[in-house]
Amino acid sequence: MPAISTVRLNSSILERVVHYNLILPDAREVGSGPYAVLYLLHPYGGDHADWIMKTRLEDYVTSLPLVVVLPSLGNSMGCDMAHGEPYERFFADELMAHVESGGSVKHGPENTAIAGAGAGGYAALRLAMAYPYWFGAVASHSGEVYAPVEERIRSLPGGSERAMRYRQVFGGSTVVDAAAYS
Repeated sequence: MPAISTVRLNSSILERVVHYNLILPDAREVGSGPYAVLYLLHPYGGDHADWIMKTRLEDYVTSLPLVVVLPSLGNSMGCDMAHGEPYERFFADELMAHVESGGSVKHGPENTAIAGAGAGGYAALRLAMAYPYWFGAVASHSGEVYAPVEERIRSLPGGSERAMRYRQVFGGSTVVDAAAYS
């Protein structure tokens, strides 16, 4: 049975404590490490516990020689937010270094994958494209890949909650020429 632990990381970039869950394989079942690593990102409104609480993830990875990292990225979509925290910088400069310093994961893109759902799916694609030399595989499940365009369309006066969220992440004005996107 894999071991699940919640890790506290004192982030100097975010200037606060950040939690992430770590699923470590049972060495008696899969052999001793180090292991490949999967960064699995949560959807909008979620946190580091979503995949464990809302899926059977532990059952799916139990027989794999794989470390699964479940970070909390807030509602940042993996970006350095225009009006919020620098989550991309946190992920790239602190989280990955913290995980790799533990000695339980193999290094290199052939051993590192990133995936996510919804806003986390967008984040996974975005981070994999920003750092292609770090990730050998990427998956997006229902990723919000049209987020910047959708934000512009919906940011007309009286826009949706989603438009307000996208403005917080990506910035931008509240009035645009919607005809340019139709």
